[in-house]
Amino acid sequence: PLHSEIGHSELVVLPAAGHMLPHTRPEAVVNALRSAAKARPAQV
Repeated sequence: PLHSEIGHSELVVLPAAGHMLPHTRPEAVVNALRSAAKARPAQV
C-alpha cells in the first residue's frame, strides 16, 4: 500500500465510505486530520 512507502503515515480505513468521503463522512475526515495533526505537530 502507498502508506507503507510514506514515512510516519497511517492508513485509516472507513468502511462503506465510497469515493466522496468528504461529503459522505465529513466527521470522519475531520477526526482523521485532527489525529494526524496531533501525531506530527508542525515544526516552525
